[in-house]
Amino acid sequence: MLDRDQRILRFWKFVESYGFKRSDLDSFSKNEATKITPERQKLLRGFLTFAKDVKIVVGDEIVKIPVDKNIYEQLEWEIAFVELAGCLGISVRYVGPLLGEAEELVCFVKHSDEDLERMQVYIWEGHYKGRLGTVKQKADGACRVGLETPLFGVSDILVNGKSLLLKCGCTVAVGRKPKWSKKKVHVSSLFDRTIKVHRPFILPRICNSPSPLSEFHDDNGHNMWIFHPRIAALRKSNYILVKIESHRDSEVSGRREGRVMIDANPLCSPLPISVPASVQVKYDVKKKNETRIELLPVQTLGLTRPKVKARHVVISGSRMGDVVVYLRSDGDGGQVYSEGNRQDISYISKTSICAIESV
Repeated sequence: MLDRDQRILRFWKFVESYGFKRSDLDSFSKNEATKITPERQKLLRGFLTFAKDVKIVVGDEIVKIPVDKNIYEQLEWEIAFVELAGCLGISVRYVGPLLGEAEELVCFVKHSDEDLERMQVYIWEGHYKGRLGTVKQKADGACRVGLETPLFGVSDILVNGKSLLLKCGCTVAVGRKPKWSKKKVHVSSLFDRTIKVHRPFILPRICNSPSPLSEFHDDNGHNMWIFHPRIAALRKSNYILVKIESHRDSEVSGRREGRVMIDANPLCSPLPISVPASVQVKYDVKKKNETRIELLPVQTLGLTRPKVKARHVVISGSRMGDVVVYLRSDGDGGQVYSEGNRQDISYISKTSICAIESV
């Protein structure tokens, strides 16, 4: 906004452009002017009203000017100019000053007289409440609004102007407005649909060379313990009891237990990435009275519950590949002893052992 002295100077130049002098306004304010046409009286009255509203001295009268030059001074000038423009027959559109987040929106535009084409609106009530759209046509208090969706593209709907909110806080048609529309912070947030993600700043790398692809399966992957050398050796003469967690057949998926078949030449880690991490599993489908043997990925298999007095193989930790006998449950684990040494009793987690059966 210009300095106050510059604004006053421009005001008097504007008055002179209509053929008036400062003395003319002074005489008119004192009712000393004579032989003035009604049209010129209207103009003088408009200029005089503007001068009084923004505290411009017309004659010898001394008017105290407020010290603070905050945003309300700008508001006074703009409101006064809108009224003056009406007296001069000038068509203006009031935009309004920048307001603080906590302040109320002020708008003097008569939106019922505007075209509003291609203006963004917010639907604040009705079936499409919460949607943003663009006005395409306005007629008889209603608007044809274009809604854009990622799934269906752009579609046009007819919405009552009372249900459409503009960025200034007004509704397109005169009617009930939501109470929260008076606050700028409430209205502006409706039109801002950007998502802000706070990420830590990372210095860009000069050269980001691609990491080499692994030639082997990850030995720490899900159920890859089946291919551990010690467990692979056990598979030559033992079945491994598993649960089929995932399967294309709903009668099997999560509902069947099976046995990983004995293999005279089992796969062993490190397992090349070109070889599928799969094993032959035998299971029964009692409803259909069927016994199936399928090649299933180890990622689809899970552990069965430990069985008392049954043989189990340790599948993790420093004892991986050891065969133990399960004695009893104890919380999340159980007591076991090493096969062939009943005196060697220890505690082990239930998720660290898997049941096996010999031929």
